Amino acid sequence: MAGGNEYTMKEAIEQLIKSYRMDDKMMELQLGEMWRELMGKMITSKTNGIHYKNKVLTIQVNSAPLRNELMMIRSEILERLNEKLGVKLIDEIQIR
Repeated sequence: MAGGNEYTMKEAIEQLIKSYRMDDKMMELQLGEMWRELMGKMITSKTNGIHYKNKVLTIQVNSAPLRNELMMIRSEILERLNEKLGVKLIDEIQIR
């Protein structure tokens, strides 16, 4: 085999994801799953969408009281999600 162009399957998939600029979408899916695990069924049922772009996580909820509660604890949510990820990939959380 020709040396130098050998990749593991994981490396090849990561390169493919980067070449198609799907990094944020893949992270969005992973964060959506983490959100369900951390917040539970009730909060998840009131969540309309989760979007991740440029290290900003945007959570859309359909309840004003829930939005206010989440705004008060968003630094804790940020810390817990980054801890679960193992690296600091989220710099800011916006709740809408």
